[in-house]
Amino acid sequence: MGLREHLLIAATFSDSYFHKAIDLGCGDGSLGSMLRRKVGYLIGIDSNPEKLEMAKERGVYDELILSDILNYQLPVDADAVFMVESLEHISKEAGYKILTSLNQIPTVVITTPSKFCSSNGHISLWTAKELQDFGYSTYLAKRDPRFSEIWMGKGIIAIKSSTLSYNIRNLLAQNDLTADVNTILVIGAVAGMVTFMYYLAKN
Repeated sequence: MGLREHLLIAATFSDSYFHKAIDLGCGDGSLGSMLRRKVGYLIGIDSNPEKLEMAKERGVYDELILSDILNYQLPVDADAVFMVESLEHISKEAGYKILTSLNQIPTVVITTPSKFCSSNGHISLWTAKELQDFGYSTYLAKRDPRFSEIWMGKGIIAIKSSTLSYNIRNLLAQNDLTADVNTILVIGAVAGMVTFMYYLAKN
């Protein structure tokens, strides 16, 4: 996903604070930059040393770990995990194991494309229904203009949180999201909304 979806995720949790959060498959750290002020201790995990070095240059992580997400042991005191555009790069069997391990985490956000694209390194394709079966509320988001929906489809955003309140169909509609389920997340802070809407207006 691109900046559009990262801004939406950041805005969704604009009134939240996490003591320890894991950016699982952090890549170059672009999401970490937007989460920094919402997290006391932020850990980035990635198996690509070059991407990890890029994330290090951002200076937003308290800890960066070179590891395959399949082998990483989640800290027992983590209260949030963000797994952005990583699930499709592992097998279904491995994905189910990770989703099961994430059950212990109070807040989890997962994004994955709705179309399979082998040229982008995809190994598996996940549907909104599969993520709903694990207890996630799922939403479809238009992709950043740099990404073609012809090849990768819309982005699926899956959120499971025990701390967020719910209500806000109008804002999701304004931001070109289509809910698959009746539960709609509240985006709490006006600042986050303004930031996101400003980006849309400029693009």
